[in-house]
Amino acid sequence: MSLLNFYKTEIEQIQDSKIREFTVEALAKVPDFYDNQHQLIAETKKAIEFSQPLLDTLSCSEYIYDIVKSAILLQDITKYVALLDEEGDWYVKEDIMHPLNVRSTISPLIGIVGVDTFDDIMKTVECSHGVNSPIPQVIPQMDDPVFIWILPFVNKLARAYTTNNL
Repeated sequence: MSLLNFYKTEIEQIQDSKIREFTVEALAKVPDFYDNQHQLIAETKKAIEFSQPLLDTLSCSEYIYDIVKSAILLQDITKYVALLDEEGDWYVKEDIMHPLNVRSTISPLIGIVGVDTFDDIMKTVECSHGVNSPIPQVIPQMDDPVFIWILPFVNKLARAYTTNNL
């Protein structure tokens, strides 16, 4: 199984065929052990749901809708790393720097969407922790486009919602 199966409905919400293809190709690179990350999957689905009213309220363009939805789906594709312990058993560990690792992981796909769209998606992903980012260089700034601020907000809401309702 693959994350693509979990996110079919969310992927279909991306209107631009190139951004949708890019998102699908990037999600296809995610290791199979992510299929067991039920909390992550639930949070991602909720973040997509919670983003809709914000995007509507801000009267965002279709392009921005697609950028934000793609970024939500891709923001955690490098969140976990499978490692071997001393006994040779696999375990999964969270990588706190994962927002920065997404860019290098999916940069070979840049040709699908082009440099500008790729950079818009990656900037949104990299700022996904908002002011709580452990990486000072990717904390959203006041002069950043408003859509950059949507992910930190919907991520917090989605995490709180799923924690209390799963």
